[in-house]
Amino acid sequence: MIKKYSKVSEFTQEILDAQYTTFSKGWSCGWNIGDENLSFKRGYTSYVYSHPAQGKTIFVIETLLHLAKNDNLNICIYSPETGGRSDMIWNLIQVYTGKRLYGKNAHKISKEEINLALEFIDKHFVILEHNPFVNNKLERFTVKNIFNQVHMAEKEYDIKIDVLCIDPFNLLDREIEEDKKQISDYVLASLSFINSASRKMNLHTILVAHLAGDENITDKSTGIEYSAKPFANKLAGGQSFWRAGFQMIGLWRPPFGCLDSQGFAYKENSTWILTQKSKPLGVGQEGKFEIFFDPNTHTLYETYGDKKFRCGDMDNNFGLYVDASLAKMDSAIKPNTLFDSKSETDLNNPF
Repeated sequence: MIKKYSKVSEFTQEILDAQYTTFSKGWSCGWNIGDENLSFKRGYTSYVYSHPAQGKTIFVIETLLHLAKNDNLNICIYSPETGGRSDMIWNLIQVYTGKRLYGKNAHKISKEEINLALEFIDKHFVILEHNPFVNNKLERFTVKNIFNQVHMAEKEYDIKIDVLCIDPFNLLDREIEEDKKQISDYVLASLSFINSASRKMNLHTILVAHLAGDENITDKSTGIEYSAKPFANKLAGGQSFWRAGFQMIGLWRPPFGCLDSQGFAYKENSTWILTQKSKPLGVGQEGKFEIFFDPNTHTLYETYGDKKFRCGDMDNNFGLYVDASLAKMDSAIKPNTLFDSKSETDLNNPF
């Protein structure tokens, strides 16, 4: 049997080295109003969840762009729900430029703006995409597939991936040995693996998940229907999420036109960010803060007095995520010859 125990005297230096990191905050969330509530710490995980149409994807995209800009981080995204890899890039471009590119009166975007956005995204982002069909069978990633792909990307591009985003957890496939597990056991095993792999690879994983469908609530006074506030026990295998979760973030859009329990009107385009569990100690605290969705620009903002600030804008004095140095660069975008290769290269996958 291999020894798995130790006394303090056997790892004293490790303890002393961790003096200033054990209770430290992670990377800023970018919202001045929410910095006390949450941060993103290397080696740990965050779960983001809500009912449909509450703003999960835009919140996560704003977060990822802020982390790339503010902390110069490299980010890997797996988001099959957004569409193909080009769809994912256009979603990033839209938020990066602050220009809504869909629907009536969509903003026009110049070639220069597109090129600047692409330069920034190419510098900071890696996009994961599985083949839709392999041998006439729908292909999906398992959690091990994803972390192995991250490892391969690090080796091929000679970079360190700092943040991994999986959106959503609900579309991940099971490993063969997990097919017979009950949903709660499968979820707990998967989340435990994600926690361990995030620590081993020294990155932060943001995991997006959908809550089970509750019936809408109908306001008696106005007849307005709206979704209930989010709680992780409404996730498939919800108790397992509570057990495995470190930082757990629920999103809720209050019903504009209705009054809260104190008789105050809910604000238009409001989104509540609810930190419902906060671990490890020091990264944040349980509580909520309020930000707003701008339908004209398809971005989020916070308010201070009568002023509006985008994610990271209040502390860092930037509104659009444009790195001015990129405007002077020759294009660094080159085709990835391995991305569409039919052969899968094994670069010493760790899992």
